Amino acid sequence: MSFEEALLAALGDESGRRLLDRGRPVPVADLARTDVTLTAGQAAHAVLLGGSLTVDELGLTPLQHLRWLLGRRADAPGGAGSGDASADVAAAARILGIAIEVTTPGRRTRRYGSGSGDLVRLLFDGSWSTATATATVP
Repeated sequence: MSFEEALLAALGDESGRRLLDRGRPVPVADLARTDVTLTAGQAAHAVLLGGSLTVDELGLTPLQHLRWLLGRRADAPGGAGSGDASADVAAAARILGIAIEVTTPGRRTRRYGSGSGDLVRLLFDGSWSTATATATVP
């Protein structure tokens, strides 16, 4: 499971919807780095609206939305998508405004972010999974 998939699973549907604002504008130029393909109608609509459509207008899935959010900061120092798991988790916690707790082999636990609300718990042993006791974010 990818980091983004594990994070969405740990957040759950309700918390994920609250954190992923469907009305947020997305510059269509940013979509070149994703698996999203615009229809001719969406492309024309984006041109008329100055180059952006909302997440809802694009019909992005929660996974596509999260990947766009994290990927658009990939070029920034410490941004998501760096290939470094710690940097990716720290960037996700900062971008989403949540706290993420990661447990690694040997039961070492590290907390990222200082977001309010309950922790989002993940396990990492070379691949990502949700912890048995996940928490939602208000």
